[in-house]
Amino acid sequence: MRSIALDGSRRADLLALGLGSLTWAAAVAAGLWLLRSELPADLRRKRPATLPSLAAGEAAETMSSGKEP
Repeated sequence: MRSIALDGSRRADLLALGLGSLTWAAAVAAGLWLLRSELPADLRRKRPATLPSLAAGEAAETMSSGKEP
């Protein structure tokens, strides 16, 4: 961060912020990769259940209870 001269302009501030953020993101990604962390896989979203199968399951529950839908 000290290699970027800040002259007080917004452009210089944004450049310093962007480069600093990019550096930290690269360091974190490298650390997670080197340590073979399971965190990225855990953070990925699981696919939601499909609606037709969910509706079929609810219909089966309703039919087994003896109530009309």
